[in-house]
Amino acid sequence: MEYVIGVDGGGTKTAFALADRGGAILAQAVLPSISYREHGMEMVSSRLQSGVKELLAAADASMEDVKFVAVGAPGYGENADGDRLLHETVAKAFPFTPFSLVNDAQIACYGALGGKSGINIVAGTGSIAYGEDEAGHCARSGGWSEHFSDEGSCYWLGKQAMGLFCKEADGREPRAALYEIVRKELPILDDFGFIAEIEKNYLPERSRVAGFQKYLLQAAQQGDEAAAALYVQACRELTLLAAGVRNHLSFTGEVSVSLTGGLTHCGELVEGPLTQMLSEQKMRYVPCKGLPVEGAVYLARREAEK
Repeated sequence: MEYVIGVDGGGTKTAFALADRGGAILAQAVLPSISYREHGMEMVSSRLQSGVKELLAAADASMEDVKFVAVGAPGYGENADGDRLLHETVAKAFPFTPFSLVNDAQIACYGALGGKSGINIVAGTGSIAYGEDEAGHCARSGGWSEHFSDEGSCYWLGKQAMGLFCKEADGREPRAALYEIVRKELPILDDFGFIAEIEKNYLPERSRVAGFQKYLLQAAQQGDEAAAALYVQACRELTLLAAGVRNHLSFTGEVSVSLTGGLTHCGELVEGPLTQMLSEQKMRYVPCKGLPVEGAVYLARREAEK
């Protein structure tokens, strides 16, 4: 039997899938992120090889039977030197197998829209939008850097939540659910202990800052109005990402827009405002058809046929 492999390398985790040439997924695996900026090229190589080894063992298959590998990687296409080194790293991981290396936003779009034209917004650790029109032209918006952009992402919301805690602690905002949740969950003796805890255990690690967003979500679900307002603001930023992609392409008719990434777990807090804001911009929110790793499988199958 002949196989293809799809790899979705997000900012927090990496999903692997082994599929037959018809697209049926036969084995899956999940490992930590392959973000080279955060973990280095050696770790990228090790995790790629480990994930594929796990797939092959689960399906009792051989790499000789794999006809194509598609890898979606965070940060690809944003730094010429980094792109070159990442391409070399993937080539060493799969020395005898044809492969395609793209930004993870591209495979997320293929998975979410089933390979059809439209735009997908990724709002996970970072934020980026990628789209393709009916003619096959593509464009992206966002995905710059958490240090000065990534608006609407879990990282961005995590930092906004940290700022909101400070405001609620000070009295600049009414003390509400977020303040109580953070004081309960973090090992701090008083409000100002928050500074050392965040600087030592959160800010050095991008994924932990993004993970702080869970406290904001709990607060919004418990009726903290300032917390809920931050999700509305995030939706406004995500709508701008989609509009940025649309403005670079030539779609016919209403543009379908989907959302993937960790922010999808926020449910109606995000889906409601995002649907409304997209509609105001003549775009239509559509539920995802498939996962990013399925988009990687789609790309691997498509390229294997060429």
